[in-house]
Amino acid sequence: MNHFILFALAVFGLLLSSCFSSVFGLGTVKDTFNIDVVLSKTESFLKDAMYKFPDNYQLDLSNSSIVCPSNDCKTAIKLITFTLDEESSVMAAIGNFNLVDDISNGHLTPKKQKLIEQMFIDFGCKLSDIQEDIKKKTTKYICSPPNTHDLKITRNFNSTHYFYIFNASFELPSRHLVLNATEMHEQK
Repeated sequence: MNHFILFALAVFGLLLSSCFSSVFGLGTVKDTFNIDVVLSKTESFLKDAMYKFPDNYQLDLSNSSIVCPSNDCKTAIKLITFTLDEESSVMAAIGNFNLVDDISNGHLTPKKQKLIEQMFIDFGCKLSDIQEDIKKKTTKYICSPPNTHDLKITRNFNSTHYFYIFNASFELPSRHLVLNATEMHEQK
């Protein structure tokens, strides 16, 4: 009888632990990626200021199970540009990068591996807030749900799309971009 009670308490404890970790995000790794980078200003034919990611910047896709099944991916940015259009209250980014995954794709020939690792990223959002600090002379542009649109990563060779929802902020004059994205299936 005592073993049955102990077993029942153990099962109840596991269920309770599972509920708390699901509700509060404790003990679980969501399918996410984050960007925290200072961009450099680049020449643009557009009237809006254009910025670019540093060439050596690593997109942190290691927690993104769909895009990076091995959780051990590296990125090689070709070119990712970012624009802020204050007149239409929009920030957006587009660009190309390689997602190197030697664990999941290591069995492929080098040319095929290079082909399937070519990726495209794009996102855009309407600003939800602007925070100005007059004393520090800084302005932070913020996008958050429901003003965010989908962030999409596309595998170029077969047009597979991976959708995310995100929060983002961009601060001037520092050009500091912070973005936190979660795979859409985690939102359900």
